[in-house]
Amino acid sequence: MELEAKKVYFFSQQDEGFFFEWIGRIGCIKNVVGRGDAIYLDLEPNEVLEDEVWEIAAVFRRYRIPLAQLRALDRDGYSRVLRKELRRWSVQTREDPREFE
Repeated sequence: MELEAKKVYFFSQQDEGFFFEWIGRIGCIKNVVGRGDAIYLDLEPNEVLEDEVWEIAAVFRRYRIPLAQLRALDRDGYSRVLRKELRRWSVQTREDPREFE
């Protein structure tokens, strides 16, 4: 599975370094590739743990990457708290919160 981060804006070179360091620490992300104006995160959806979804969501929220694509990672084992937070964050970023119902 591939997640897409288009037109990510970094405020400095150090900020960019923090982004790649952060995603590099998320165990389910197997590969990171940049193509054009997008960064692609390759992961195995069946290996994603709930705490890793929280981390990916935090990175996406921090760098204003649309959260809606995280819907593909939803599993019955994830908590209602996670779904509720994703809906709330979507409202704050003007995405459709129904993506996480």
